Amino acid sequence: MSLLFNKKNKKKICFINLGGISNVTYFNHQSKTSLKNMLAFDAGPCCSLIDDWVSRNSNKKFDHFGLLARKGNIKKEIIRNFLKKSYFSKLPPKSLDRSFFSLSLLRKLNIEDGTATLNNLAAESLLKAFDYFPNNPDVCILSGGGRLNKFLVELISNKLEKSQVLLTEKYNWNGDSIEAHAFAYLSVRKLLNLPITFPKTTGIKKPLTAGRIFSFI
Repeated sequence: MSLLFNKKNKKKICFINLGGISNVTYFNHQSKTSLKNMLAFDAGPCCSLIDDWVSRNSNKKFDHFGLLARKGNIKKEIIRNFLKKSYFSKLPPKSLDRSFFSLSLLRKLNIEDGTATLNNLAAESLLKAFDYFPNNPDVCILSGGGRLNKFLVELISNKLEKSQVLLTEKYNWNGDSIEAHAFAYLSVRKLLNLPITFPKTTGIKKPLTAGRIFSFI
């Protein structure tokens, strides 16, 4: 979080979590009200659909490093049909459930083409999410299990060509435990009675702290 809250940092930053669903957090240090105007929402399907597709069509649980996807052909018409879903035109803040999407559009594809197409859908969803940012981010930092999918990371880097795309490890953060670190950080803010939820991240009317403190001693 040092990159996010370092006052000397003047960059526009986007944190991208590549989990079952991808989500984005946009933060502009150049804005005087940067914390209040922090923007966060779910961008679209990511590892959940890819993993479901791979496990349904093979004896594997996921596409290791994106090797299957790299062998496939991307079916752009299927991606266009996915992106017609109402969620993508809904204004943020917004939240997405993995059950919102199904694999029915891919039923005629082989495993490689389906995997390649779903990876590209994840990247296109992120590109579409950027339309809701007030400015293009200078830096995008990837976390979550999807960051280990080299094919997906390449697609994202190519789509977000105006931003520098880096993995969390670039900042010596453990990408597998960063979510736990984030919840610890929120806990400290609660102890200090500082807000942890904001209008443009959850839709509340004003910044608020949240949660309850329990003592087990």
